[in-house]
Amino acid sequence: MVRALAGHGAAAEVHATDGPSGATALARNVVADGLPAIAVRGGNGTVNDALQAVSGGETSLAAWAGGPTNVLAGELDLPREIEPVAATIAHGRMRRIAVGQANNRYVSHGGPSLGSDAALPWIQA
Repeated sequence: MVRALAGHGAAAEVHATDGPSGATALARNVVADGLPAIAVRGGNGTVNDALQAVSGGETSLAAWAGGPTNVLAGELDLPREIEPVAATIAHGRMRRIAVGQANNRYVSHGGPSLGSDAALPWIQA
């Protein structure tokens, strides 16, 4: 993904989560650094964890479907292959979506799920 993004003129770093809610901590760092976007490779739980840090702010969240399922990516008909995902991220093809709150957590779809740890690339223009 880093090479694919570079081919579109976007720089990126990859950071792996270190366990449950690891994506939240990494995404908070991206927001604190004032970066414009974060791309998350993972399933429902990983995307939902990152959503906790970016909701209501200026940092965009790109969901790159990973694992056996990613409901948000499926609902939005997002690509799964590296090149189309990289092009979408690098060229800022975004859409605003509604999020809700349940038990003091933001949700973007039916709710969080359990999943394995995933890689979390930081996108820096």
